[in-house]
Amino acid sequence: MLIFLGLVSSSRLFAEAWGKSEIERIERLENESLNELRALPEDCVVQTPVHAGFHSGFAPSSDSARWVQIDLGSDYPIDGVVVVPATLGNKTSYGFPLRFRIDAASDPLMSEPETLIEAFEPGQAEEHSSVYPRYVDGKKKEARYIRFTALSLAPEPRQKLKFIFCLGEILVFSGGYNVALCAKVLAPASAETNPTWAASHLVDGCHAMGIPSVATPRALNGWHSAIFKNPTQNSWVQIDLGESKQIGGIRLIPAHPADYPDRSGFGFPVCFKVETAVTPDFLEPSLVFDSGDRHFVNPGDIPVSFRFPQREARVVRVTATELWERNRDYVFALGELEALSGGTNVALSSSVISSDQTITSLWKPEFLVDGNGGRGVLVDEHQWLKGLHQKRVLRGRLELLSAQRQEAERIAHDQLVFGGAVLCAIACLSALGFGLSLRSSRRKEIARLRNQISKDLHDEIGSSLCSIRLISEMSGCHMQKASDDREALSEIGTLAAQSTEALREIVWMVKSGDFPSCAMLVEQMRRSAGGLLLGLEWNFASHGSFSDQNAPLELHRDMLMFFRECLHNIARHSSATRVQIVLSRTLHGLCLSISDNGIGFDPKAPAVGQGLQNMRERAARMDGELVINSVQGGGTKIILEVPLR
Repeated sequence: MLIFLGLVSSSRLFAEAWGKSEIERIERLENESLNELRALPEDCVVQTPVHAGFHSGFAPSSDSARWVQIDLGSDYPIDGVVVVPATLGNKTSYGFPLRFRIDAASDPLMSEPETLIEAFEPGQAEEHSSVYPRYVDGKKKEARYIRFTALSLAPEPRQKLKFIFCLGEILVFSGGYNVALCAKVLAPASAETNPTWAASHLVDGCHAMGIPSVATPRALNGWHSAIFKNPTQNSWVQIDLGESKQIGGIRLIPAHPADYPDRSGFGFPVCFKVETAVTPDFLEPSLVFDSGDRHFVNPGDIPVSFRFPQREARVVRVTATELWERNRDYVFALGELEALSGGTNVALSSSVISSDQTITSLWKPEFLVDGNGGRGVLVDEHQWLKGLHQKRVLRGRLELLSAQRQEAERIAHDQLVFGGAVLCAIACLSALGFGLSLRSSRRKEIARLRNQISKDLHDEIGSSLCSIRLISEMSGCHMQKASDDREALSEIGTLAAQSTEALREIVWMVKSGDFPSCAMLVEQMRRSAGGLLLGLEWNFASHGSFSDQNAPLELHRDMLMFFRECLHNIARHSSATRVQIVLSRTLHGLCLSISDNGIGFDPKAPAVGQGLQNMRERAARMDGELVINSVQGGGTKIILEVPLR
């Protein structure tokens, strides 16, 4: 025992040391991850774009191969590939595959692809369900084609046994540009349900991350046109770069004014065109984009980007041909206008000229080129998306570390209490063993005493009653006395016989234990009937199996006493000549039926003795149901149903 206790104590000390070191290691990793997280961009406001993105066709199983491919137009050195999951407004990803692979190649058949990543999305909620982007290092691989292959499809939420994969946007960065913007998309199996799902939406620059910006305490609104009553009034604004520069992209940042916080995409034109010119007089403009008469979907808090081959330009003009409705009037507004050269915005601090304008403390021409938009200062989109990817990864790591720490704390706690629990268990088992030993000894002593009492009753009182009975019988037969004396001796013999029978029953009950078999009860009732119904024609029948059923000794006693009371009343008061007794085993207990052909009685009449009252009390004590049917001159039938638990 001492050796065992020593082992328990040693195991507790080891568990305490292990638990402390493991928890400290996990907490150190958590602190490192939190420090990395604080250095990353702030959380973005997840958008719900009208153009949700790309939706694959339905597949019969999750392992059905589905892919989508982007043609960049020419080979580019790939800096990074960003995949933004699709979302349908619940701020979580929709249809993003559990496993996927991204390949890059220079030929459309992908005969010699270079795999940039083959990823498995872990099961943590922060990892797989997050709408934050997945970033892949392009390794400066020269490629024209980017293929995204879903290796494990997601279940379609509304249709059982159908599987899909969906993507919000794919961005491919090279030299600061998103060279995948407005690229050609090859999708062998695509669900085209405009305006929500289309293969072209995968590269339209519209995704849930919104405007790449860092929040500032006081954001400025941008530029605002005059206020018009006619929506078709043309209004334009232009920036002058100061000199001709090579630009390859233009980005419009929608306004989201602080004084209209619930109206993102404020003032963005319904129809518009974008043009560039080499000279400040704008005499020979070159068209970049023209929506014509087709209404442009309001972008909300999502930048609108246009990419084109490098061109020389000095002036960039945006003309609204159909204005945005404000409050029963019409306006045109922009948060920021960017001209991109090698991924750099060269429009900062340019001069701004417009056909008309509204100037307030938050709306000024210079605010169109101050580098602010969305929630604050505009930042490089490539690095911003990469930072959001890192936030998603770090949060997934923190979620995993939190689960590991809780498990380590649980194990350490369990190990610490193990020794104490073992000691308590030993003490409890010792006490239990001692108690069981005392209980066993007590039972043996009670059994010995019970046998001794039954032996003494049988040997002493039983023999005396038998002697009284024999003497009374001999006296009645041989002595010549008056009839009254003979009747008295006969009564003495009868009482002695009944007392002897009752004594046998008491001895039987004392020796039977706490839960005798019901078969013993049947046998004892049959024996009692023979002693109590002397001189009468009687029949005792039992139905069902009684040997496999035990019942408490108290129920045996009450049942037997009830039975004897019934037979005693029949023998003394019924004047019956025939008695039928049936004891049946029912589904839930026992059923005793006793009927005679005696003179009967009125059960409702006031009882003379205590016999019926005793029978009812015993039936109630057994939770039984007692029915007494008797008609004067027509015999009596008594039925008792007793449950067995």
